[in-house]
Amino acid sequence: MRLTDEDLRKLIRDVPDFPQSGIIFKDITPLLADKVMFKGVVEQVCSHWLDRPPDIVTAIEARGFIPGGAVALGLSAGFVPIRKPGKLPWKTVSQDYQLWMMCSPPVAPPPPRLSSSGSSVGSCSVCTFSSS
Repeated sequence: MRLTDEDLRKLIRDVPDFPQSGIIFKDITPLLADKVMFKGVVEQVCSHWLDRPPDIVTAIEARGFIPGGAVALGLSAGFVPIRKPGKLPWKTVSQDYQLWMMCSPPVAPPPPRLSSSGSSVGSCSVCTFSSS
């Protein structure tokens, strides 16, 4: 299923002034509740890496964990959560960047050892990276 921008707009609700005045929160819960559309989104995202699937998919916390985990499964990859400092109980690595609602650097568990042909893919709203 190839999703259009219009398909997605119908299932992503704007919530004005949340979590603070002047912010328009994009509520993806209607998309997540529609099993056909959610599956279509995951398949469409996965299609970008079918020729060279990663060993690890990363996603930034809260809403990113849900599609990130689904994409990882769709690519037969592992999943690494990226969180605010202090939210993960073990050793972490961090990278500085700034978002409108998160000024602290996010943290993630150190990347696992990858096979010699392994790669990792990750993204958030301000960056995309790939390593191999």
